[in-house]
Amino acid sequence: MSLLHPPFAGTFAMDAKEEFELKDVWARKREVTDKISTQVRTISAGMVLFAWSVMSASANTMLAKIADREGSWVSLVALFAIFALVSDYIQYVLGLRVTDITLAHPKDAAKTKYEFPVEKPVYKAQYVFFWAKQIFCFAAVLVVIVIVLVGCFVLA
Repeated sequence: MSLLHPPFAGTFAMDAKEEFELKDVWARKREVTDKISTQVRTISAGMVLFAWSVMSASANTMLAKIADREGSWVSLVALFAIFALVSDYIQYVLGLRVTDITLAHPKDAAKTKYEFPVEKPVYKAQYVFFWAKQIFCFAAVLVVIVIVLVGCFVLA
């Protein structure tokens, strides 16, 4: 059994030698980007909750000690996580706008063929925000890792 074919169902692994139709490739892209967006939302919401719990901790608790030592870093976690969530929202708003523009300009009289406005800034901006939300989420996680490492190894 190879790493390309793990023994569980629902795998993303695809045989590189196998041919696929365009609709299958688009279905895979839709599935993967949806999972990325869901993970970003989940992780970012967790980072906001982490920051909130540290910042609102009662005195003389471990979380309060973290807030005293690492307060600005915890604020940075919250900021990055909120930016990730806002970027996610903006990406979907832009996607809706791209769909509206596409539907307003059919390529045939029967209104059965359409083309995405790939040259329009709104189309490109949705990809910018797709990547921005991932970068902000990753930055929030990195800051939490730094907080934990500093807390465990430097300040212990």
